[in-house]
Amino acid sequence: MLSVPAFRVQPRRFRPGLRGLRAPGGHWVGISCKLIFESTGKPGRSGKTDQALVMTELQHPPLPHVQIVKKAIEIYLPLAYGVGKIPDVVEARIAPILASADSDPINPEWFEPANKDGRAVYRLRLGQVAYPHMKLNVEESPDGTSYLLLADAHDTHLMAPETSPDAKFLSDLRKNNAALVEKIQSAWTQAGLPTFRNYFRATMERRVREK
Repeated sequence: MLSVPAFRVQPRRFRPGLRGLRAPGGHWVGISCKLIFESTGKPGRSGKTDQALVMTELQHPPLPHVQIVKKAIEIYLPLAYGVGKIPDVVEARIAPILASADSDPINPEWFEPANKDGRAVYRLRLGQVAYPHMKLNVEESPDGTSYLLLADAHDTHLMAPETSPDAKFLSDLRKNNAALVEKIQSAWTQAGLPTFRNYFRATMERRVREK
């Protein structure tokens, strides 16, 4: 159990499942914690038993290196935009990533933080020609030992009644997004990036070796 003074807590980034913490020296740490009050057994100023803020349940693996996300972006953008111009807002989002050293860990501030079943998720909204909300996700692996890349269509909410004039358009958009997601993730897998397919294959091969 570590005491809070060992870290600088960033309140703006602090939320359940994804804690914005910096280790001494200012480097981001790819871990999560639960902040709780624990009794010290000593009377406080009010006469009641004093409590100390402590940190426990360090869970998340180290954040992946920038090089991995750079390569993922390099593959994603041509598939999403073809020879068309990358939107200025997307260029601005990826600028700090491309300007960082390959060996640096990714910075959570570059992403939209989220949580999936208690696992940390970092979302980068890159979009595509027909839909600006598709994302490149960096998600904690199921076993909590690493991070995986996921192309997220982010379109499950795009629904309309069958009688609506928008129904066919939204259905076609979801189909187009699904096809693009498959292309992106297949390209990442072939490039040797940490996708779920590569993670699953490595896990199965390891289990065979351990038998």
